[in-house]
Amino acid sequence: MLWDDRPPYLKRLAESHLNAEMTAHPVAVVMGARQIGKSTQVAHAESTAGMLRLTLDDLDTRTQALSDPEGLVSRADRMAINEVQRAPELLIAIKRAVDLDRRPG
Repeated sequence: MLWDDRPPYLKRLAESHLNAEMTAHPVAVVMGARQIGKSTQVAHAESTAGMLRLTLDDLDTRTQALSDPEGLVSRADRMAINEVQRAPELLIAIKRAVDLDRRPG
């Protein structure tokens, strides 16, 4: 299927919950089974507009997450990180950044 042939995005029921969490908390985690639209939902959510989007499926990004997690976290004020479980050390850097700046989103 070509990119342009994909069906239009259908808003998920959980999207309003994600938007609410992003306005109330500094970090939100979207979890679920494979291939159910987690990344698609985050990409389309109103609360994530303008965020830097990274995926640890990308070898260079994952290498930075493993070797310099604080550097990766400092790349943007707000970001969405896909496949974060591939670099557990990154969670420590995210926690540190949040401890220093508790702004929602």
